[in-house]
Amino acid sequence: MFPCTFLLEHVIRNDSVATHGQSKWLRSFSGRVPKPPGEVDFETWCLHVELMFNDGTPVDIQRRKILESLLPPASDVVKQLGYSAHPREYVRLLDSAYGLVEDGEEIFARFLNTNQNPGEKASDYLQRLQALLNTAVSRNGVIPADASRHLLKQFKRGCWDHNLVLQLELKKETTPEFAELLLELRTEEDRRASKLDRMQRHFGPTKIKPIAHMHSVPDFPHHTDPSASVLQAYISETESLKKQVAELQLQLMTKPSKKQRKRQVKAMETTQEPPAPVIETLVHQIPPRTQVRAEPKAWFCFRCGEDGHIARNCENAINKAVVDQKYKELKARQEEWKAQQQGQALNWSRFR
Repeated sequence: MFPCTFLLEHVIRNDSVATHGQSKWLRSFSGRVPKPPGEVDFETWCLHVELMFNDGTPVDIQRRKILESLLPPASDVVKQLGYSAHPREYVRLLDSAYGLVEDGEEIFARFLNTNQNPGEKASDYLQRLQALLNTAVSRNGVIPADASRHLLKQFKRGCWDHNLVLQLELKKETTPEFAELLLELRTEEDRRASKLDRMQRHFGPTKIKPIAHMHSVPDFPHHTDPSASVLQAYISETESLKKQVAELQLQLMTKPSKKQRKRQVKAMETTQEPPAPVIETLVHQIPPRTQVRAEPKAWFCFRCGEDGHIARNCENAINKAVVDQKYKELKARQEEWKAQQQGQALNWSRFR
């Protein structure tokens, strides 16, 4: 009788140890950036380790599971502690290497500046706020007793769905906890989604498109929402653009045609035509612009003397003889051009 009882107790004890080993399995963590597939970040890994500490797992199993879950370079960090250190020493050392370095007050300031992103559900936004707030609380940036109050206050400030925020203010007399608030948001989102689905089935896919778009735009009342001024400015700018388009259309309608413009030009020419001597005088006074030419420029490379490129982009050998010859030709053309300009100036002075 005694051997059977001892054997049964041994099997139960071994099964309990095996169960502890299977239930406390940890995901791999290496500390590499970017995070490799199949691994978790440091915050998630620390959460799993803390759960293992709170479950009363034996210390030797905790140590073995932690060391088995670590991959280089994270495993190289804890090697200096050896294989007999306490598991919390491993976590403390890894936290100094891979944990957040921001102060609790800085994290809380980032929490206060976090708003709902475009297309983000209200429940997802609340979970994102909760993660930041938990980090601020763990780093002594927020008093734990005030966490729920800060969470609800920032959610009302950063959520753009004013109808949902107003519904929370009317329904709640006390500050709800995170789990209660999250459940209420998910219930409201599911109610809206089911209602939209019923509307689509009732009106059909072709008629529901503008209605669905209208429901996706949050309501911004003018008396409470701080972004009401932005919406009002957008409306006024749209009205101003409409007025400008209407004025341009009116100008195009009243604009004379080409034939009418030609007739007006001919009438002005006949009424304001100067006498023949005056026209001849004006013709002699106006210099012939078509004959004015620009001063000759260098058209060759100052390195090899070839045309089509400059010395900065030249890869040919230096040819000083060709460069000197073309430089003399350039000087001769420039002197000729200056003489022509002086002659034209003398001819122009005779008519004055």
